[in-house]
Amino acid sequence: LYILKRTNFVPIIKSEYKAKKTTKRIGFFCDPRPDNNIFALEDVYPLRMEKFEDMTIPFPKELEKLLTIYYGDFMQLPPEEKRKTHYPDELDFGKY
Repeated sequence: LYILKRTNFVPIIKSEYKAKKTTKRIGFFCDPRPDNNIFALEDVYPLRMEKFEDMTIPFPKELEKLLTIYYGDFMQLPPEEKRKTHYPDELDFGKY
């Protein structure tokens, strides 16, 4: 995202879409699973503003539907043996 914003590709893509409007799908391919990131425009737009922590940000119109497609039952924690963790950038347990 930093590269896209820095080189101003995002406004170019938005303006080309607004001018042509020939697609019914939108994709995000900068992800390890790009095949799962193609969505119907009607599920994404118009964006809806939602509160997240201390700010209000835009979310896809059908957020719950898209999360279900991507994660299944996203409101249910997976069984403990199927949970995955991420490597920490920095791990500090403080003083013992």
